[in-house]
Amino acid sequence: MPPSLGSPYTFAWLSVTGSGSETIAHLRENGGITVMFCAFDGRPNIVRLHGTGRVVTKNRTSIDGLAA
Repeated sequence: MPPSLGSPYTFAWLSVTGSGSETIAHLRENGGITVMFCAFDGRPNIVRLHGTGRVVTKNRTSIDGLAA
């Protein structure tokens, strides 16, 4: 059973820059997503989040809970 909204294993990514079409295409293809965070100052560090995702458009009412 997937984690519910608000669980410590759930996060929302607001794709507000660029077209976002590649991310949406990959999510629709197989539901998988990897988000990578990189440190460019100080000690080198990379953190990756692997999991499954879904597309929620700004026109859906469920975005209000995610945006909060």
